[in-house]
Amino acid sequence: MRKSTLLFAMIFVFTNIFAQNTVAKNTSHSIEIDPIVPLVLHGYGAHYMFAPDESKHFVFGATIIAAATMPSFVINTDPVNKNEGWHVRINQGFGLEGEYHFVNTTKGPFVGIQLFTQEINITNDNEPSVEKHRTNTGMSGLLAGYKVYVFGNHFDL
Repeated sequence: MRKSTLLFAMIFVFTNIFAQNTVAKNTSHSIEIDPIVPLVLHGYGAHYMFAPDESKHFVFGATIIAAATMPSFVINTDPVNKNEGWHVRINQGFGLEGEYHFVNTTKGPFVGIQLFTQEINITNDNEPSVEKHRTNTGMSGLLAGYKVYVFGNHFDL
């Protein structure tokens, strides 16, 4: 009995037994303000992105949009809608995205995919029967770009 207890104690003391890895990881987090939404759509948009330390090329994140109004030149691109009094407003939207960076997660070219859902209001000035129509849409999109920092290097939160 004493030998087995001593053997068990030696195994327990001299081996590393972990329920989880206790080494701190350096996961990078960033918050990005979308410049297109306030300038073109007169609304609000932002992204939260994170790059796990284990992955040198993948970035994952979430995006939100709120109170954005679709410009008339976008609505009028369809000849059927041109100058017909249609208005489209994005009340709120939420998306998930993933990106693959060819060099690393802080610079260079990248590709990705985004899955997005949004609640929109559609109105028409010329049709009294169409006061307000609220609908939800879902979409997916492919992303491609080149990450560059105008004001120096990035910083982590």
